[in-house]
Amino acid sequence: MKKILLVALVLVANAFGFMNDEELEKRCNEKNFVSCAYLGDSYSLGSFSIGVDYEKAMHYYKLSCDNKVGAGCYGIGALYLKGKGVFIDEAVAFEYFKKSCELNYMNGCKDAAISYLHGIGVNKNEQEAIKDFKKAFKYYKQSCDETKNPSDCSQVGYLYFSGKGVLLDYPNALKYNKMACDMDYGIACTDIGYMYGTATGVKFNIPKARKYYKKACNLGDEQGCKNYQAITN
Repeated sequence: MKKILLVALVLVANAFGFMNDEELEKRCNEKNFVSCAYLGDSYSLGSFSIGVDYEKAMHYYKLSCDNKVGAGCYGIGALYLKGKGVFIDEAVAFEYFKKSCELNYMNGCKDAAISYLHGIGVNKNEQEAIKDFKKAFKYYKQSCDETKNPSDCSQVGYLYFSGKGVLLDYPNALKYNKMACDMDYGIACTDIGYMYGTATGVKFNIPKARKYYKKACNLGDEQGCKNYQAITN
């Protein structure tokens, strides 16, 4: 099971549903600073009718972050991590991930923890990594259990699988990844395929591994496609 080390940019799927850029801008101008963060996402990704504009993305992320919205701080961290519109600066990225975690934004907690674990932009510190993984697990699980968000359910599965922030628990790793896969979240399907293909927490079962890799591939997960080809040839 392999997850991307750090999340690149936040997708624009929010508590308000799918809003177009005009609605987001209107809410942002009305001082709804969560909407400002999502507007930053739109400019980062070129979503809706907006083209990619990292300068504007940074503007809206900063406006949001300055008003204590964790998603905005996280967006700034992502831009610095990937060098989108700014020079790559892992130390600055870490500071914003940490700030977003302190504002209870779960992706920030996870990426701050990974930064501590691997020494990305900060000195390695396993104690701090464990603390942030625990916080990330708490919020991912709460979100999954209450809203059935497939991405968050997949993250719960990953944390159970890796034993980061929670005791290693393969049955729950399978359970939460299956929840996400059943909601057509391709990464989770790949992770299930990996468990069956490597006999990790389950009995070795190539037909099941192939089934889940194929579903992941059909859902657009590149790693699922690679694993399906490898297991089929």
